[in-house]
Amino acid sequence: MAAQVIYAVVAALGALLQEVAHWHELKTKLEQARYKNLLSSKAYWVITALMIASSAVGTVVWFYDDPQKLRTYLLMGAAFPVVLKKAIGAFSSNAAKLGASAAADYFSIS
Repeated sequence: MAAQVIYAVVAALGALLQEVAHWHELKTKLEQARYKNLLSSKAYWVITALMIASSAVGTVVWFYDDPQKLRTYLLMGAAFPVVLKKAIGAFSSNAAKLGASAAADYFSIS
């Protein structure tokens, strides 16, 4: 059980690093009202914390029967939010859109 806690912490660290990388990528846009609103939004940070926690849990569950090296938990924790977002997007109604506007929506930051 103690090992799973360590794995979860390492996976959560990976998800947190991914979030830091995301905001680092946006550093030139942080003065825009859209991003200022996000930075001060409690709902955004609650959702972010829940995603980090779900990354940790999901990663531990994924490798439960097949323990890995710590770096694998770190990388999977960082990748888990992207994998989950893509899986959810595949089943949403927006995934069925085609054309230029769909491509613009797909590649925009939400």
